[in-house]
Amino acid sequence: MASLVALFGYIGDEDDPHTWGADALVETPGEILAWLTTTDGTA
Repeated sequence: MASLVALFGYIGDEDDPHTWGADALVETPGEILAWLTTTDGTA
């Protein structure tokens, strides 16, 4: 199963989402839909 991290919304100053081990990072809500339509979810 693939994982995705949103780089928008609430992320605390002490958080570093780049270290969370996600398969992809997105910067806008629109990128989530694009990612979902181009991946099969298997990383």
